[in-house]
Amino acid sequence: MSSKKSSPYQGEAGRGSSRGKIFVVSGPSGSGKSTLLNKVQSKREFSENLVKIVTVTTRQPRKGEKNGRDYIFLDKDEFLSRLKNKEFAESEEVFGKYYATPKEALLRTIHQGRDALLCVDVKGARSIKRAFSQETILIFISVADIEKLRQRLCQRSTETKEALKKRLKIAQKELSCAKNYDYIVDNDVLPEAVEKLSSIIIAERLKVK
Repeated sequence: MSSKKSSPYQGEAGRGSSRGKIFVVSGPSGSGKSTLLNKVQSKREFSENLVKIVTVTTRQPRKGEKNGRDYIFLDKDEFLSRLKNKEFAESEEVFGKYYATPKEALLRTIHQGRDALLCVDVKGARSIKRAFSQETILIFISVADIEKLRQRLCQRSTETKEALKKRLKIAQKELSCAKNYDYIVDNDVLPEAVEKLSSIIIAERLKVK
C-alpha cells in the first residue's frame, strides 16, 4: 500500500486560523526576478498555498509575456482610475510607466491563510512592509556584478542606449539597498536560486514566531 507524502509547507499553509505571509521579492532590472518567481510558484509543493500576486502595469508587454500571468496590462487612464479608487496596496512610477500591486488579491490570499508572492521594486517593498509589517518577509534578488545585468538587459532588445544607462544607474542604487532585506538570493544559476528561494519560503512558514 503506497502512501502519499505531503510537503511540510503544504502541511502548514492554508490554515484558516492564521493569516498567510507576504513574500516580497525585489531586485534590479535584469536580475531575473519574474522567471525565478514563476519557477518557484509552479513547484508542486507550492501549487495550492503560494499565490503569485500579478503586478498591474501600464508598460507594453515584452515578447513571450502573457496578460494575467506575467502582468496585468492596463492603459494609463484605467490604471489611474483604479489608483484613485484605492485599489492598489502600493504603486510606483518607473521610467514613465506605472506599476502596482492589486490590494484585493493580496488581502484575499493572506486572509485565506495562504501565502502571497510579490515582485516589486525597492520603494514598493518598503510600502508593503509598512502596511503589513508582521506578515512581510523581504527577499532581494542579486547577481554577481553589474556587467551581467547589462548583458541581460541588452538581450531584451527593448532598451534604447539612454534607457539602458538609466536602468543600470538605478540598479546600482537598488543593489546598495540589499542590506535592508531579510534575505539575499544570488540568481547567477537559476536552478540554484529556485532552491534557495523555495527553502526560504518553507523555513519562514514553519517558524513558530
